[in-house]
Amino acid sequence: MLTYILALCGGLVLLTIGADGLVSAAVSLAKRFGLSPLVIGIVIVGFGTSLPELAVSLKAALDNSPDIALGNVIGSNIANILLILGLATLLGPIAAPRGQYLSDLTVMIAASIFITLICWTGLLSWITGLAMFGALVIYLGATLLGKKNSVSDETLLENIPAVRVRPVWQIYAMAIGGLAGLLVGASLMVSGAVGISRFFGMSEAVIGLTVVAVGTSLPELAAAIAAAYRKQPDLILGNIIGSNIFNILGILGISSMVQTIPVPDQMAFIDVPIMLFTALALALLIIVWQAIGRIAGIAMLMAYGGYVAYLFSTSVAG
Repeated sequence: MLTYILALCGGLVLLTIGADGLVSAAVSLAKRFGLSPLVIGIVIVGFGTSLPELAVSLKAALDNSPDIALGNVIGSNIANILLILGLATLLGPIAAPRGQYLSDLTVMIAASIFITLICWTGLLSWITGLAMFGALVIYLGATLLGKKNSVSDETLLENIPAVRVRPVWQIYAMAIGGLAGLLVGASLMVSGAVGISRFFGMSEAVIGLTVVAVGTSLPELAAAIAAAYRKQPDLILGNIIGSNIFNILGILGISSMVQTIPVPDQMAFIDVPIMLFTALALALLIIVWQAIGRIAGIAMLMAYGGYVAYLFSTSVAG
């Protein structure tokens, strides 16, 4: 049992270090080639926080652990809203003007509805994955075009990690090291998760929806807490909404293109609808109240606690 826990924790550490190294290398390379802060901020840094989820889901799919691959994404999206956003509101209410998030919220809801309907068919095929990934590319293109004239370079530069332009050989070394960290970390984390689930007689789906999902969501948690301290609510919500979109369209899209993912009934008709409901609840808070206060945050945390308790109780009972 101790071996599995060490593998899980060690994998998480390597995933975090690997993602940070890969993002730092990408940002430094982008600056060297003169890419705009818009591209760096939205594409490179935005993708960076979802690299752990991508690495774990891909590895799980290839290792014939589809429940972990799917549970990681569904669980991360639920945790992003109920757990991470809930914790962030404890540091202060979050203003959320509807006009600022309406387009991204629409894409998040549409992606959540789409994946819910697909999961009800019982299978994520390569065709579905290709469609989702294509939708992500269109969304990113529209986002870049839409924000090109509405966001200043100075504003974007404030949100980009301070990475100096390194020599090319250092950039490549960091990129290779970061990629190696992601691959080894994902392998260790999946192995540890499978081992823990078997040791306790729990399903891989439950471990994927909870332990793995929360672990791979730690970059989003760190970003949300830092943004809350700096009184930058737009970074909190933007990071969470963007991460949820990328998790569905990008991670599940790529994973299902690589390996067909069967969807268990429990996940299709309980966990995925819960993910959709949390997305709709967030949209309601933003559109109707244009703010997320501490009371709403506490309700989110209680809901997440109840959801996790339900998962473990049903797993033990089963």
